[in-house]
Amino acid sequence: MPNKYVRKTDRGVSSAEIYELAFEEVTFRGQSLRSAASAYNINYMSLQRYIKKKKAYQANLTDKPPSVGYVSQTVFLKDEENVLCEYLLTCAASNYGLTTKETRRLAYMLAKKHDKKFPTSWEENKMAGEVWLKLFMERHPILSLRLPQPTSIARATSFNKTNVAAFFKNYTGVLTK
Repeated sequence: MPNKYVRKTDRGVSSAEIYELAFEEVTFRGQSLRSAASAYNINYMSLQRYIKKKKAYQANLTDKPPSVGYVSQTVFLKDEENVLCEYLLTCAASNYGLTTKETRRLAYMLAKKHDKKFPTSWEENKMAGEVWLKLFMERHPILSLRLPQPTSIARATSFNKTNVAAFFKNYTGVLTK
């Protein structure tokens, strides 16, 4: 199975607004499912699935909002992925960049902690898969995960206001000569 699905036709594509209008017709105005589907020119089974998802979401049985059509299976929601991305950027900014394997382990621990549905290979390896990491990196191009170079304690502590001021004082002295 390919990592990214590319749709070849626009057959059966309807916007979420149309499904929302049909949902209101069925639930609030008492119109039948099939008549609402034919009135809005959508498939009645698709409308039935949408109504089922919408009612489950409203009853707080699921944390995913209802969607129309094919949605790729992801472990984390966009907000959760953004939090993970922010954490990785914070680690990199504080001179503690994570390798790809550490990032995959972190993703596994996060999924396990939040009781997410994830592939069985994650459980066997105790880390997320390489394909997940590849697609995660494509969704967040701001990240740059590679083998981090260790920063010595002397180098990290010597970068302070006094040393920077001394450097620029010497630098301006050289420029004026």
